[in-house]
Amino acid sequence: MRSTWRHIVFAAALLYFKAEAQVVNTGQTLHLGENSLLFLSEGYRHDEGQISGEGTLEIKGNIVNNSSNTIFENQSKATVFLNGNIQNISGNPLSVPNLKLGGFGDKELKTNATITNSLSLDDRLLNIGDNKLSISSPAVDALSRSTGFITTNENGALLRNTNSNGQYLFPLGSIKNNPSFKKFNSIDVNPLYRPVIIEPENQELNTYTLNLVNQNPDPLYPVSQRTSDIEKVSDKYFYILDHTAGSSKFGTKFFQVKAIENNAAVVLWKNEHSRWEKVSTGVEEGILGDRLDRSLSFTSAAGLKNQVVSFADIPFIFFNAFSPDGDGKNDTWQIQNIELYPENTLTIFNRWGDEVYKTRNYSPTNSWDGSNLQPGTYFYVLSVNVNGNKNTYKGFITMVKKN
Repeated sequence: MRSTWRHIVFAAALLYFKAEAQVVNTGQTLHLGENSLLFLSEGYRHDEGQISGEGTLEIKGNIVNNSSNTIFENQSKATVFLNGNIQNISGNPLSVPNLKLGGFGDKELKTNATITNSLSLDDRLLNIGDNKLSISSPAVDALSRSTGFITTNENGALLRNTNSNGQYLFPLGSIKNNPSFKKFNSIDVNPLYRPVIIEPENQELNTYTLNLVNQNPDPLYPVSQRTSDIEKVSDKYFYILDHTAGSSKFGTKFFQVKAIENNAAVVLWKNEHSRWEKVSTGVEEGILGDRLDRSLSFTSAAGLKNQVVSFADIPFIFFNAFSPDGDGKNDTWQIQNIELYPENTLTIFNRWGDEVYKTRNYSPTNSWDGSNLQPGTYFYVLSVNVNGNKNTYKGFITMVKKN
């Protein structure tokens, strides 16, 4: 059974309307007045016509877009609420003002889609496969979630626009059975949730695109091809990061579970050298939510194009902050495992490039306490003999002091 709509207007005063069969719009306007709710117990098929207004279209079935035109009027602020069991959106690419997920089953995007205002995942999984999901609104909170996340295939991606220096969440994950995690099944890594935060340096307009590929980067990006300061590149998963538009420098933060990921450095695949190269990585550990307990961050200049990003084992973990305030916690800057490599020289510079500290044989017993220096950001260069190779590590430290 199906219903074909010709012209229906739901005024603001009409709070609820129920349709028992699949609804097919063959060319007319469906207006959802403010605070109105149209409930469809089955699906919605859009052949022609438009939807306008600011109400809610709650659907228990699937959405099929057969129209080559825009489904929603440009000024519409309507919300599509997918509140059934397993549901999907298919057909031609479409744009939706607001999309909200609910119900009991996961949702699937089978075509490219744009969300102009807001996406609420709540606790649902949204699988976008090889499609592109774009969030046009540059508001930091244009994407929200409780425990839900987005999964992609290698060719799919989540796109977000930015216009502030806020933290933009890319809640990425995967339901793919990854053999690299097989021995860790007792920790329950399926589905895999590994979000990313992008933080632009300013309020200029930028666009970032990200996807998570839940597979070994070999043989596309051989893990054996790496610089000497990298011991092993992760065989578990990788990201593809694209700075699609804009010119702002930006920070990127990844999240891990320490018990199953001993990869404390961010590495990039450099096409010009055909190898993995380490970048200066900030490390933070602690309870971060969603069972995540470590973050790895790096700062990039504008213009990354389809940059493949993964993680690697290195001899050390460089913590990116300390607070020499005499409280007995993080009073000195630590380099984890440095005591195993005593042939080392550490030099620290201030932001103007002036040398402020230098020592040989750096270890936990003679670690830097910031002496009488002002709080702020400092730059380190560590030269160290690792298994007969002289390696150099560079990065930034933030020194925090109480007023």
